[in-house]
Amino acid sequence: MKKTIIIIIYLLSVVLQCKDSLKTIRIGGTIWPGYEPLYMASSLNFFNSNVRMIDFSSASEVLRSFENGNLEIAALTLDEVIYLHSKGYKPKIILIMDISNGADVVLAKPYIKKPSDLIGKKIGVEYTALGAYFFARFLQENNITPEKITLVPSEVDSHESIYLENKVDAVITFEPIKTKLLSKGAVNIFDSSNIPGEIIDVLVTREDIYENNKEEIQNVVNVWHTSLDYIKKDFSGATKFMNSRLKLSEDELKKTYKEIILADKKINEEILSGENPKIKIILEKLYDVMKKNKIITQEINIKNLY
Repeated sequence: MKKTIIIIIYLLSVVLQCKDSLKTIRIGGTIWPGYEPLYMASSLNFFNSNVRMIDFSSASEVLRSFENGNLEIAALTLDEVIYLHSKGYKPKIILIMDISNGADVVLAKPYIKKPSDLIGKKIGVEYTALGAYFFARFLQENNITPEKITLVPSEVDSHESIYLENKVDAVITFEPIKTKLLSKGAVNIFDSSNIPGEIIDVLVTREDIYENNKEEIQNVVNVWHTSLDYIKKDFSGATKFMNSRLKLSEDELKKTYKEIILADKKINEEILSGENPKIKIILEKLYDVMKKNKIITQEINIKNLY
C-alpha cells in the first residue's frame, strides 16, 4: 500500500512538471531593426522546434498580448517593461537586445525647423508604449510644457499615413518608418542620440515562466548571440532575411545599424552583471521620468525586473 502511494505521488509530480514546462514558446515583437536578428533566426531554423516568432503591428499590441498570457516572451523597450511591472504582471528581463542611438525620432514637416516650432501644433504618438516616454523626454529636453502641443494618439502602423495625409505636423516614430519618411521630405528635429543610453530594447518573460523553463529561455538567449555572429560574418546574406520585413535596401539597413547598437554578450554583461549593475541606474532614471510625467502612478521595486 505504501509503495503504491509513493508511485502515485511520483506520477502526479511528473504530470505537474509537464504542465509547467512549455510545449511552445511564443515570442512577440514589432517590425524594428533591433528585433530582426530573432526573426531571421526563425527563418534560418536556429531555434529549437518549440519556439514560434509572432509579428505584431504595434508595441501596444505586444503589450496587450503579453498581459493576456498569449506570449511567453516579448520584445519591448525598458519603459514598457516598467509599465508592465506597474500593472502587476511581474516581467523578468532575460536579454538586452539593442540600444537606440538615433533610430527613434521626432520627424516633422519641413516648415518645422526646431522643436519650439511644434508649439500649438499636432504630433502623432503611440502613447501607450515607448512614444509616451520619448514624448516626455522630448518636451523635457526642449523646455516645452505638455499642454502646448496637441497629442494625436496613433499606433505605429499608421504613422506613415497620418504624416503623409497631413493629419499631424510631426510624428514620434522609428525605423524603418524613419527612413521612408525622411525620403519624402520629413525633418529630424529630435532623436534618441539626444538622450543616449535611455532607449533600450529587451526580451522579457514572466517570472513563473522563467522559473519553470530556464533551459528553453537560455536557448533563446543563445540563439540571439548566434544570430549576431551570423550578421557579422555575412551582412549581405542576413539582409535578405531581415529585409523581408523591413523593406529597406542593404545600404539603408547598414545606415540604420549605425544608429542601433545590437547588444552582444559583452554589452549584456556590462549592463546586467555585478552587484550594482548599470541596468539598475538606467531603470531608476526611466522610472523617475515616468512617475514625474504620470505615465505610471504606482510605486514599484525595480530590483524585481532583472
